[in-house]
Amino acid sequence: MLNDHIESEICEMKENMLSSGLIAKYKRLGMNINKKAMQLKRLVELIELRQSGGVANIGRKVGLQTKEVRELLDEIRTMGIDIRFDRKERTYYYADGKRLSIQLPVSVVEEYVWMN
Repeated sequence: MLNDHIESEICEMKENMLSSGLIAKYKRLGMNINKKAMQLKRLVELIELRQSGGVANIGRKVGLQTKEVRELLDEIRTMGIDIRFDRKERTYYYADGKRLSIQLPVSVVEEYVWMN
């Protein structure tokens, strides 16, 4: 009886979310997160391959504005990764051997168990 009540409440919540457009909003958010992660992964690959070119070139290849590329490069640097620009080769590169690893797709972990 209690289970029936709980199931009924869950169904009602889902219907409310569906009617208010929340489910579609969260699905779009998930797609946006994966899109951004794919752009970051491509940026990281271009640096790894030493084929990035300048900021504007990265933006064209990855689908970002130059400001967004600069912000991502700065964020990566704050993680302790030394990214530099080689003026002769006209490309960014990893200077200290550290790399950023991106795992796709980004997904939700249903059950997370903290391990010490």
